[in-house]
Amino acid sequence: MATEREATQIDAVSYFSYSCLLRTSPSKSKDEQVKVMQATDAKNRFGELLEDAICQPVLIQKNGRDVAVVMSKAEFDQRYATLNSREKVQRYHEESIARFDALYEALSK
Repeated sequence: MATEREATQIDAVSYFSYSCLLRTSPSKSKDEQVKVMQATDAKNRFGELLEDAICQPVLIQKNGRDVAVVMSKAEFDQRYATLNSREKVQRYHEESIARFDALYEALSK
C-alpha cells in the first residue's frame, strides 16, 4: 500500500498529466508545442512556468531574444539519452574506420 507521501506524489503526477491534456492542443505537432514566455513573466509566474514545462518545453525570451528553454526532467533525460546514442554511433563509426581502414581501401579499388 502506498504511503501518504507516495499517494501525494501520485496525485500530483495525475494532476499535472491531466492539466497537460487541457493545456496542449492535439492539432499541433510535437515540434509546434512550445510555449513562449517573457523573462519577467517567467519570474513572476514561476509556478505556472514549472507546470507548463512538465507538459511542453517553454521558451524564455528577454528583450525579444531567445535566452533559455525550460523543459521537464523526463524530456531532458530522453533528449540526453538520444544525444548519448548519437555520440556512441559516431565513436563506433570512427573506431570502425580506424580498425578496418586497410580493408575499406582494398574494397574501394
